Amino acid sequence: MLLNGLTDESPSKAVYEYEHQQPDGVLRYDRINSEANPNFLWLTLTQDESSWGRNAHGPRRTFEDFLQLINLTSFDLETISVGLLTISPKEYHHMKIISKDFNFARLTILLHSGFNEENTPARKHRHDKKIHTARRAEIAQLRNHLMLTMLREEQHLLWLDGDIFKLDEGIIQRMFA
Repeated sequence: MLLNGLTDESPSKAVYEYEHQQPDGVLRYDRINSEANPNFLWLTLTQDESSWGRNAHGPRRTFEDFLQLINLTSFDLETISVGLLTISPKEYHHMKIISKDFNFARLTILLHSGFNEENTPARKHRHDKKIHTARRAEIAQLRNHLMLTMLREEQHLLWLDGDIFKLDEGIIQRMFA
């Protein structure tokens, strides 16, 4: 379903928003800048708002902090496609609203309940051998799902965990070189 066809100053430049439920039950939101030419795909998985981590002895980080981290890379945002996957409906809706101020070439947010049909174990048990193996396997499946959903013709792909709060200046440019 087309939510909006927004235009800015240029009459030929349009930003399109789509949201739909996929046949597999995943809720998908896309915002696409029709004039942008992305060459860099940035991918991140989250469980919920707690996935953004905490600075040492500081306040809990947020999705807004994550977007500022992308902004601080000095890349032109119109060259970046961003793919996000979360299992939290609250975080999904928050991401949609907050990301509107960032003019990415393409933004896709997936609300995915996961592949594991069992109850999620308590955080304190997540490193128990049996649970840890199943958890890591599911994370790998979710990452593959997000990457295969997002990848188009971008030349570079970057996975970055949501709890990363600092990147050395120019590190991504050096990695791409």
